[in-house]
Amino acid sequence: MPSTYKPFDPKEYELSSVVIKTERNLHQTDITQGIINFNIFEHMDKPYLTGDLTFADTNRILEIIDFKGTEVVDFKFKLHQNDIFIEKRFIVRNVQNIVPSTDTDDVISLNLIEYDGFVGTLRFLNKAYQGKPGQIVNDMMRDVFGGQKIAVRAQGQEIMAQENWNTANEVPEGVLAALTEENAAEMQAAFRYIVPNLNIFEAIRAITARATGLTGSPFYCYATLADNNLRFYDLYTLIRRPSINGAEPYFYSSYITQNANINVDITRIASEMTTTSNDNTLKLLLDGDLGATYEFVDPTHALEYSFNYDLDTTLQNILGAEAYPVADTKSPFGSKAISKYQTKRFNLLAPSLLYYDQKNPYEEYNTAAHTSKAIQKSLRKLIGQEAIDIMVPGLHTMPQGQNGNKTIGRVISFISLGDTKQVDEPIDRKRSGDYLVYATRHMFTKDNYQTKMSLVKLSNYKGNTSVYNTPPGYNVDAGGPQ
Repeated sequence: MPSTYKPFDPKEYELSSVVIKTERNLHQTDITQGIINFNIFEHMDKPYLTGDLTFADTNRILEIIDFKGTEVVDFKFKLHQNDIFIEKRFIVRNVQNIVPSTDTDDVISLNLIEYDGFVGTLRFLNKAYQGKPGQIVNDMMRDVFGGQKIAVRAQGQEIMAQENWNTANEVPEGVLAALTEENAAEMQAAFRYIVPNLNIFEAIRAITARATGLTGSPFYCYATLADNNLRFYDLYTLIRRPSINGAEPYFYSSYITQNANINVDITRIASEMTTTSNDNTLKLLLDGDLGATYEFVDPTHALEYSFNYDLDTTLQNILGAEAYPVADTKSPFGSKAISKYQTKRFNLLAPSLLYYDQKNPYEEYNTAAHTSKAIQKSLRKLIGQEAIDIMVPGLHTMPQGQNGNKTIGRVISFISLGDTKQVDEPIDRKRSGDYLVYATRHMFTKDNYQTKMSLVKLSNYKGNTSVYNTPPGYNVDAGGPQ
């Protein structure tokens, strides 16, 4: 049954236990009462969680455990309002530092890696796999983890529903064939991949870098706090999903934060908002991510697939003609727009017929398929062009039963407010909008839980940096954004 305790602060949670143990000397100790803080990190580029832990050692734990970098740390915690515990197991990666506080007491800081992340490095894969990229990832995981872990994938039916394609006649030309294949979120047809003595995570990275969605968007394979599985999704599928908090967006306002007598939903207030290094068009140009010339040479057939990549065309296909992308592709320099300049030339091999009965990972049969390689490379760089970090209470970010993952890979709505005393709309139209959560830091003390999320987006909704067709109503007395 859920706890009868009614928390007054949205940062409150229940820490049940933190236990360190080692099979090396069969010792274990509960350090719950000594916890200073611990953090759990999620990142869309990592197929495992990482973390760190700081605790007060008043019982000679340093001597008893004798840290070597193979110790197990088990966390168990939940919200007071929920009866479902989150249980996570980590391995000590290394002892970060030890600070003596007295002659007998220390403050110890440990770096952690998720248990499966550690186990996955213990075994080399050196066998052949074949199928679509997501199928290969799951086959490799089955070989390493048995049936304990899968990579959740987008289904063809999910994509059709997402795009409101009710019948096959509504599916754009060139997409239908891919959607009819099993679990067909990937553009690539089945191919054979011989893993060259890599661990599971190195192999996943290689497959993920090769896979693209039906629009050419890049794939990500990542772990979450919500469960033990991985997610294998392309960027386009992720950003087209509806916001999980569209009716109750997070919001930031220094005016509201500093005036405690204002009636607002404190569970949705961001206590911090920071903007990272953004809008570096020169770097995109130098990397060939706005415009570039690509040449893929097939030495077997003496063929060359050549094309000029243009980010503006790519974004119109993905976001629509009315979107306002985070990258400037239209400013004129000389006689043409900036994305029409090919600022880098790529010459790459794409050998074919390595196998008589199956494609290899680099093989494609037309220029359009090779273009997807350029699109996924460019969008990976673009995803960080418009990024902000926000700090929010942990109440709405901890997984709860069937609600599942609420952080990385999900779209959330966020509103940045200006002067709320203005008669006109007080919304900051550039930093407000729907964002994809790219990385998350779950921050715990003994009785306090906050979440710092790194948010990214490819575009504002419509118009010249405008976010909403009709901006959401804002009424301070009624409780904030409506």
